[in-house]
Amino acid sequence: MRHAIYCTPPLGSPLLHAVEAWFGRSAFGHGITTQPGPFDPASHQRLTASRARYGFHATMVAPFVAAAGVDSGQLAARL
Repeated sequence: MRHAIYCTPPLGSPLLHAVEAWFGRSAFGHGITTQPGPFDPASHQRLTASRARYGFHATMVAPFVAAAGVDSGQLAARL
């Protein structure tokens, strides 16, 4: 199984709210939000669609396979 470690703005933060609105998607499952901006809605959606798929985050540790015998729970506990 592959794992990765990402960092996002905290839930409820103004930055997260702004980015969710810009992308029209919540990485936390809050559904679709309004996409404001200087573009017409169709152009805005086209320009942000591929980026919105991944949401706004920083990759702290790229995808990796854990050492033999280490599971997701153990990795989460270490974080």
